[in-house]
Amino acid sequence: MGLTAKNPFEDSEELKGEEAQPGASGAGVEVIGLDHVAVAVADLGAALEHYRTVFGLTVETREVVAEEGVEVAVLRLGDVALHLVSPVDDDADLAAFLEEWGPGMHHLGLRVADAGDALNTLDREGYELVDEVTHPGVAGTRVAFVNPHEIDGTIIQIVEAT
Repeated sequence: MGLTAKNPFEDSEELKGEEAQPGASGAGVEVIGLDHVAVAVADLGAALEHYRTVFGLTVETREVVAEEGVEVAVLRLGDVALHLVSPVDDDADLAAFLEEWGPGMHHLGLRVADAGDALNTLDREGYELVDEVTHPGVAGTRVAFVNPHEIDGTIIQIVEAT
């Protein structure tokens, strides 16, 4: 049957085949796939124990991303990862996020072929960027954030896997 999707601009038009692929139909940024969903947690150890005992998930990798002031534990779910993210610095943006919003979904990581190109495209198209250049992310990736006010309140992280 193949991949189909509704055209968001037409109620009755259905996209098929290549048109229904992510990044198709002249999209400004070609998204290869969903890299990860990030969940903000205050206590990383407790969160890891919860996901291990309730869902049987285990840590693939765990590291501190110093530039963001966070520790990230990556739990693999097939082709997509769950990132449990906890601040290691009281001044980290994530600490402020947790204080204001509490624990829960923080951002979507969208995988792209070239994060720099994606960032340039978003900037050229008028999106407000949190990061004007890419920086190191988890497991050797290059990442950058887009302002959540620009994307229906959802924080988007552009992720280039190396």
